[in-house]
Amino acid sequence: MRQKVLTAFFAALVFLALAWMLYGMLGARRFVWQPTLDHESDEPFGCQLFDQMAEATLPNGYTYYSGDLDSLLRSGRRMSLLLVNFYHEWDADALARLDSCVRSGSKLMLVTTSSFLPYCEGFQAWKDLEESMRSYNSYFEKEDLAKCLKGKAPSDTLLCGDGTRIVVPPTLLSWRLDKSAPHFVFTCKLLPNSSGKPMKGDGAVSARAKWGRGELHIVTTPLLFTNYGVLDDQISKFLGYELAKIADKPVVRIDPSCMYSVRSVQQEDKTVSPLYFMLDHPPLRWALYTLVAAAVLLMFFTARRRQRVIPVVAAPVNRNLEFVRILGTIYFRNHDNHDLLCKKYTYFREELRRTLLIDIEDKRSEQSNVRNLSQRTGLPEETVSETLLLLRTLTAEGAQVSNQQLTEAVSKVDEIIKQL
Repeated sequence: MRQKVLTAFFAALVFLALAWMLYGMLGARRFVWQPTLDHESDEPFGCQLFDQMAEATLPNGYTYYSGDLDSLLRSGRRMSLLLVNFYHEWDADALARLDSCVRSGSKLMLVTTSSFLPYCEGFQAWKDLEESMRSYNSYFEKEDLAKCLKGKAPSDTLLCGDGTRIVVPPTLLSWRLDKSAPHFVFTCKLLPNSSGKPMKGDGAVSARAKWGRGELHIVTTPLLFTNYGVLDDQISKFLGYELAKIADKPVVRIDPSCMYSVRSVQQEDKTVSPLYFMLDHPPLRWALYTLVAAAVLLMFFTARRRQRVIPVVAAPVNRNLEFVRILGTIYFRNHDNHDLLCKKYTYFREELRRTLLIDIEDKRSEQSNVRNLSQRTGLPEETVSETLLLLRTLTAEGAQVSNQQLTEAVSKVDEIIKQL
């Protein structure tokens, strides 16, 4: 009985575990409502769908950039920059470089809150802009958004420059621009809930101004530039209206992390490297590029392998013929036919001993040697016997050998050797 109870208990545990796993896999997904504005996040306030929508709709292209800000700005191409930020405070040096890029002819759309601006001495225009931004709702709460969506809280209305009215939850409007913004033209205003009339010089959520040779666009609703805004029919109209202002050039969305500059940290520590100093000043930078190019060209032209001239190798001289001629000359001068024939006979005897194992000096085996030699060469036994007898006679000690006898004996020896 006890064993059955334990078995049922463990079976119930296994069933509950499987049910929990299936619920986690197939159950309803819980969204994370914390605003991140992350490029790869598909949560409501991430930017994955927003970036995909912008990439598919903007006519001159749209890219997301999270690398080094200096490398992007140093490229020199005219572009429209989009910077969406909700939390991060920016580096003063990076903001100064962004300001220089816009003043040189690019467009910049800042979708941010007033807290993005650091104290940067010498950039009073940015400080005036920050002071003109007023808090509308200081923080985001998903409960307030839920109340608005359920009709338990009133919505706000935005009036775009083309007359389009867009209804948005008020909890998504964190900041607004007031009339103290210098040199800015308001392009989208916030309508009060009571009268439905636009505020005079106050309550704007987007504005634009000439900034040097470029344009600066300020939008104070970063939570609308998210996946939530893309999926909402009303907010998507607002996004299309705002993005159309910078769509005449390739749009590059900069990650807020790019606004942190390593140089500012180095300047605080007084440890700026000489190379960074040279790269930061155009004349020195181009001088460095010229020096590097000259070094590369020098290495290319002088570091090649120097090939030495390969001498012509002469064919080896055949000294054998010369050696034979010398020996022939010596024997011809001495005219010692007997000695020459003895050497030829010795060579002939060693050749027979090596190839046929025949010793022609062995008198006891002379008949068998003659017969064997005749069979191997195909010559008659009489011819072989006469040749051996002639050789023994002429090579005997004290024998006189004439030129004719020498020629005859050498010819017969060569004939036997050739038939072996």
